[in-house]
Amino acid sequence: MILEEIVDEIKVELKRRQILNTCMGYSFTSTLLDSGEVGISHTIGEGKINGAGSLIGKNAFEAVRENLETPLQRSLSLSILSALNTVEGFQEGDLINFLEEGKTCVFGYSPSFSSENYVIYDFYDVENPTEKRKSFSSFQGDRCVNVVIYGSAIVNGYIDKILSQVSSDNIAILGFSSIYTPHTLRKYGVKLIGISKFLAGKKGMR
Repeated sequence: MILEEIVDEIKVELKRRQILNTCMGYSFTSTLLDSGEVGISHTIGEGKINGAGSLIGKNAFEAVRENLETPLQRSLSLSILSALNTVEGFQEGDLINFLEEGKTCVFGYSPSFSSENYVIYDFYDVENPTEKRKSFSSFQGDRCVNVVIYGSAIVNGYIDKILSQVSSDNIAILGFSSIYTPHTLRKYGVKLIGISKFLAGKKGMR
């Protein structure tokens, strides 16, 4: 599982951190670490959290290691992992400027995309599918010039299927739940990583 490799890449720093607070909401989950950094991920309410009620003060690596199996567990773990994201070396910009000409495949929960040549594989069921928007359940592989994957694919567990069945030389993972682990993601063909970061620290828990 790709997520296990992501955890392995940053486990040294993860083992140094403790959880000070965590808040799981209907749409998003956020976690405050003892470093003062806050991470955020999507909340997908399937499963139950291991160690719920005893997370405060727990070692971050141990909490993550115990919560990788279900979408709800990954919601917690990715909020912890994203707190380790750094903005050093990143630049602000529009994703469109980094895409090449040609078909773009987009994976996410009802994502919007502005381009002439694209197809959206929606994680929600699409009642009236078209050539431009289809349910992810119909995805059996595709060849695309660009691939845009939202971080929610890591939470729901679809990321492995997407990266193994899509053919592209220009893959981007971005948004909430995206984790900056360049060595792991590069191995799977990811060239662009877009992260979300709370620069104000504790304000991210409000």
